[in-house]
Amino acid sequence: MVVLYIVAFVAISFVVSLLFVMSFTSENAVIGMGKDFDEKWPVISDEEIVRLCSSEVDLEVARKVRDILSNMLGVERARIHPQQNLMDDIGAY
Repeated sequence: MVVLYIVAFVAISFVVSLLFVMSFTSENAVIGMGKDFDEKWPVISDEEIVRLCSSEVDLEVARKVRDILSNMLGVERARIHPQQNLMDDIGAY
């Protein structure tokens, strides 16, 4: 269980670091939300996120990652899905 928390911490740290670096390498790379995005990525709950992930994903970790991505990229939190590609789907350049 401790290993899982360490892995989760490292993953979150990596995502935060990556997003921090990306914020300096692009000019406000927030995706232009539109109808296509809304249709492709409908609103889903935290519980649905965990069901879509592997069995090792903790609900609290999923919530934190969604919060970080939402805040850093300006994407509605409920539209962040585990299948999304950071660059292609949510505009992190």
